[in-house]
Amino acid sequence: MNILVNNAGIYNETKLIDAPEGVWRKTFEINLFGPIHCMQVFGRAMVSSGWGRIINLGSLVSATAFGSDMAYVASKTAIVGLTRSAAAEIACKGVTVNTICPGNILTDMLRDLGTKVETRDGLEPGAFIGNRASSIPAKRLGEPDDIAAMAAFLCRDDAGYVNGQSLHVNGGLFFNS
Repeated sequence: MNILVNNAGIYNETKLIDAPEGVWRKTFEINLFGPIHCMQVFGRAMVSSGWGRIINLGSLVSATAFGSDMAYVASKTAIVGLTRSAAAEIACKGVTVNTICPGNILTDMLRDLGTKVETRDGLEPGAFIGNRASSIPAKRLGEPDDIAAMAAFLCRDDAGYVNGQSLHVNGGLFFNS
């Protein structure tokens, strides 16, 4: 069975005008080029065997942005395009390629971001996480298991017609674009 989940990612606070080029390059190297390299290496075996599942981790920010996360938004939006293009190329070989776009998932990355925002903005500890949870229709942050459940579904044989999609797992959180 050939399954690849591209889950590595970093977040750097970046603004269009002020962010150093090195921050942009590092973000793209990990968030976009890492998955590209893995897809090239593991995709060969999948195509050869006639079956495979590639799952890229995107982000809710591929549908919106917050204004201080330019490199992250750009890299995760690029993952969505990469997924669609790869799916179109290798679908006829029995390989699906999809993106899971998590919303606010309680991970170390979100906790670190919350701490930075709280420190910068003088908020009480836990205020950022609490505010995020209350803004979600489900009234909770997601858990890593929520993303794992979607990945498990996409790996099933009966999900073979789900291809080139960006599946948002976010507790009902939608943004106006």
